[in-house]
Amino acid sequence: MLMALLFALLPSSLGVPLRRLAGARIGRGARIRFGTVIAVGDLTIGEGVRIGPFVAIQARSFEIGAYSYINPLAILKATHLRIGAYTRICSFAVIFSDLIESCRFVIGDHSSIAPFCWIEPGEGITVGSQVGIGGHTFIFTHGSWSDYLRGSPWDYGPVVIEDRAWLAWRVTVQANVTVGHDTIVAVGAVITKTLPPNVFAAGMPAKPVIEPALRALNDAERLQRAEKILATYSERGVPGGRAQIAIDDARALGRGGLLFIVNHPLAVGERTALLERGINVLDHPNGRLIVVDDRPYIADFRSFLRRYGIRLYREEFAPGSPREPLPHLSSQRAG
Repeated sequence: MLMALLFALLPSSLGVPLRRLAGARIGRGARIRFGTVIAVGDLTIGEGVRIGPFVAIQARSFEIGAYSYINPLAILKATHLRIGAYTRICSFAVIFSDLIESCRFVIGDHSSIAPFCWIEPGEGITVGSQVGIGGHTFIFTHGSWSDYLRGSPWDYGPVVIEDRAWLAWRVTVQANVTVGHDTIVAVGAVITKTLPPNVFAAGMPAKPVIEPALRALNDAERLQRAEKILATYSERGVPGGRAQIAIDDARALGRGGLLFIVNHPLAVGERTALLERGINVLDHPNGRLIVVDDRPYIADFRSFLRRYGIRLYREEFAPGSPREPLPHLSSQRAG
C-alpha cells in the first residue's frame, strides 16, 4: 500500500514507467493521473487507457482493456476486477466489497457505468458487452440485515447482466438475478427475479411489460434509419467542413471517404480493394470501423453514432498490407 501511495503522487510520465519496473503490464499511451491509488498485486492495463485523477483501486488482480476510461473519483475494490475494452466507469461510481475469494467484478467491451452507482460484488457480478448501467443504480449480491434465526429473509448469490442489456437510471438489482441479453429495464425498477432476454421490464418488482423489446428490421427499415442518422449528422455541422459518407455503395466516394455498410456486407477482397483506394469502411454488421485515410469527420461521426447505441472497434489499415486487420485489441484505437 505504501508503494501505491507513493506512485499516486507522481505524474503519469513518471508513475507509468515506474509501475512497469515494479512488474505491472501497461500498454502504450496509457495514462494514470495524479492522485490515483492502485493497490493491486497483478496489474494489467491496456494501451490508451485513462485512469483518474483521484481514483482508488484495490484488488488482488486487476485487468483493464484497451482505451477504457475510469473517471475521477471512482472507487473500485474487489478481489478480482476485469474491465473490457472501450468501457467507461464514470465519476463517483463505487464498486466495493470485502476482499474474499468469491468477490469478482467482470464487465465486457463497450459498456458503461454511469455516475453515482453503487455495486457490491461480494458473490460475483458479471456484466456483458454493450451494457449500459444508468446513474444511481444499485446492484447487490446479498440481502440480509435482520436476524435470520428470528425469521428474517436471507439471500446471497451472484448477479449476471448479459450482453446489450440496458438498465436505465435508479434501477435496483437484488442478489441471485440474471438480466437477459437485449433486455431494457425502466427507470426506478427493482429487479428481484431473473428477467428473460429481449424484454422491456418495469415496476417494483420488475416484470416484462413489452415482448420483444427489440424487433428485427428488414433491409428497407434499416436503410431508412441509416439515412435519418446521416441527415441528422449533416444538419449539426461537420468538422473540417465536409464529410463523404455513402451507404452500401462506394462508387461516388473518393480518397478519404467513408462507406457505411448497413445491408450489404462486402467480401474480404472487395473490402480490401476499397481500403487500398483510400476509402474508409464502417462495417456496422461486424461492429468495425477500418480507417485507411483519416479525416477530422471520421472520429466525430464515430462519436456521433454512440447517440444511436452504435459502438465500434476502430482499426488501422496500411495500404499494401498482406491482409486485412483483425479485430484484436492491439490494433484498436478510440475515436
